[in-house]
Amino acid sequence: MNSLPFKALLGHETILFVDDEEALVKPSVLLLEKLGYRVVGIRSSMEAIETFSKDPDAFDLVITDQVMPQLTGVELARRMLNIRPTLSIILCTGLVDTFTPDVAKEHGFRGLLEKPLFLHDLATTVRRVLDEKE
Repeated sequence: MNSLPFKALLGHETILFVDDEEALVKPSVLLLEKLGYRVVGIRSSMEAIETFSKDPDAFDLVITDQVMPQLTGVELARRMLNIRPTLSIILCTGLVDTFTPDVAKEHGFRGLLEKPLFLHDLATTVRRVLDEKE
């Protein structure tokens, strides 16, 4: 487990958080905002791709659920990566038997978060993925 000091987990980047469960979107957005990030929370994969397509460079990172109506997280990531191949995307899922870190990486994800989300896991994974870009 990574034991970075809390200050090292803070950020300023812009994150697009996508999950069809409102009960997960609102608290996750609040947690990320408390860490200093600017966060856009969206509950629809179709709305997420529409928002992203309008300004692909507006987001430093996307965090997406896998199981959603219309587009799965893998399908959403594929569409976003077709628009901006260097985009950092984290998969957030409860399907950890299906999506190991290696499988997630094969689909273009740069990180994997297991549901339910915990602050430390969320903060360290987000910071690690964002720092890998630099």
